[in-house]
Amino acid sequence: MGAASAGGAASTPRAGGRRRNLLLLHLAWLMAAVASWEHRGVRDNCCCSAPLFLYQVQLSEVPRSFAALRSGSRVGVPTPSSATRRLSASNAVSMRGKLSDAEKKEKEPLPEAPPGGALLHVEYCEFCDYLPQYNILRKAIEQRFGEKVIVIANQEEVLMELNKEKEYRPCSFEIVDMASKKLLFTKMGSGLHITEKQLWIDKFLDEVEKICEKAKA
Repeated sequence: MGAASAGGAASTPRAGGRRRNLLLLHLAWLMAAVASWEHRGVRDNCCCSAPLFLYQVQLSEVPRSFAALRSGSRVGVPTPSSATRRLSASNAVSMRGKLSDAEKKEKEPLPEAPPGGALLHVEYCEFCDYLPQYNILRKAIEQRFGEKVIVIANQEEVLMELNKEKEYRPCSFEIVDMASKKLLFTKMGSGLHITEKQLWIDKFLDEVEKICEKAKA
């Protein structure tokens, strides 16, 4: 009885060791599969295919050769080739180039008012979802003045000059003539949008017309 119990107690560590070895083999196989996936360049070409690939890895069977491996055996994990490393490096350089191009676009100087025209800046609260009102106003200006009046919005340089802040103010909707820095309309205080009534839009466009006539003189 004592020998039997001792044998049962001895078999438990061996069973635990087999389970541990099996888990390690599964992990090694998964690492090899992921390395192969990187080698094929799937990550560089389509990031959306990564979850699908891992899902296929989980559904596929463990290679039978793993079953013959014993404890202490080493599984070689393929590493990305030099060509793959060069491709990753070139992609990183390309991404840095795109970011630098975006930064250059942000730092481009403000446009100038056309001859006999005007340059208007609109500050509107994006958090309050005032974009539809801005689009209505801009469309009305384009329909009446065409390319004679240029409209820009939420420019950090202008906001810093006018409000001493780089970001738009909460609940703001203001229109400024950039030549004279004259405030043409503000929602602050009244809480009313200029686009709520066509009469208000028409009066505003008449004011812009006067600015254009003054620029011609």
